[in-house]
Amino acid sequence: IRGGAISMYKLTVIGLFIALNSLVAAAADLTCEMTASTNTPQTGEDVTYTIIVKNNGPSVARSVLTTTNLYNSSYKSHQVSQGSCKTGGSLRCNLGAIADGQSADIRAVVAITAAQRKFKVSTSVSGPDGRTSCMVPMSIN
Repeated sequence: IRGGAISMYKLTVIGLFIALNSLVAAAADLTCEMTASTNTPQTGEDVTYTIIVKNNGPSVARSVLTTTNLYNSSYKSHQVSQGSCKTGGSLRCNLGAIADGQSADIRAVVAITAAQRKFKVSTSVSGPDGRTSCMVPMSIN
């Protein structure tokens, strides 16, 4: 009887472990890619930054936020494929949820003011599952 009770206990613990593992969802894997219409603009020239935030799964990425610095530039406009953005020294976007295998795009247009000759424009991406970032080097002609 004792051996049978121990075996039943082991099966119950193993079953509970399997049940708990199936309830824990795998985290979403966010990546970020950033490009510029030109990496060597003239002072006063408009540059369009394109930022693509992709969810490589396996779960839905919820509450995805981005912040893009707008160094050495004057904000002109933006477009976003989902969510909304605010400006004020940086472009901050709330992209909401991004499904597994899907992406959200941000396009920001700025005029280069050339406070520095060389600089990097970067975007940070955050959500409940972690953070990532991407950047593009710039050199004023």
